[in-house]
Amino acid sequence: MDINQMYQLMQYIIRKNQNGNLRPQDFNLIINTASVSYMDYLLGEFQKYVAGRPFAAVEFGQNQDIRQRLSPFIPAPVNITINAGGYGAYPTDYLNSDAMVYGIYKQRVKYIQQDRLFSHLNSYIDPVATNPFYLIYKDGFQFYPTNLGSATLSYIKKPATMVWNFTPDIYNRPVYNPVGSVQPEWSELDQLEVVVRALNQVGVNLQLRDVEQYSQQIKIQGQ
Repeated sequence: MDINQMYQLMQYIIRKNQNGNLRPQDFNLIINTASVSYMDYLLGEFQKYVAGRPFAAVEFGQNQDIRQRLSPFIPAPVNITINAGGYGAYPTDYLNSDAMVYGIYKQRVKYIQQDRLFSHLNSYIDPVATNPFYLIYKDGFQFYPTNLGSATLSYIKKPATMVWNFTPDIYNRPVYNPVGSVQPEWSELDQLEVVVRALNQVGVNLQLRDVEQYSQQIKIQGQ
């Protein structure tokens, strides 16, 4: 689906369920909020952790299916330039780390938490000179040893902000304009998952199967 079909689908369902109409500006706000919510779900919602088991029911890296769903947001690995103090900035579209390696043999750079910094810096078993690691901060990574020079990052990027752009007709009704519109990056199945979340925000409680059926009606009958 393109962004227009997503908007048509939501309008169709909302009218079918007698929930009024969905204005373009409201759609643009809600669909992007739903996209962020779905991304959070696939990455792993920490709110669903339980004591002694810090894992979500669905979590990135858990299996191939989840990674496949996130594949539109996994760009080619990028080089992180590390300054003399060991700092390397995030890519501009960075959302979450996948893997960090360094050197010609692509050796792993381990992630650690701040409370473990002292023990890792002073480890005799895994000396920092040959066992590099990094910490995460607001705007980038802090590497040890600080003279690493560069590293290669595989990461999850932020979803593009979707836009349903329009041009008013002679009656001031919005007519879809592909110029200026920003299309979804999600696959079609995941677009429906995003639509489910968006519909919940406007008070239409449907399961994915229901939305799939509505989607087929849109394709067959048109809007």
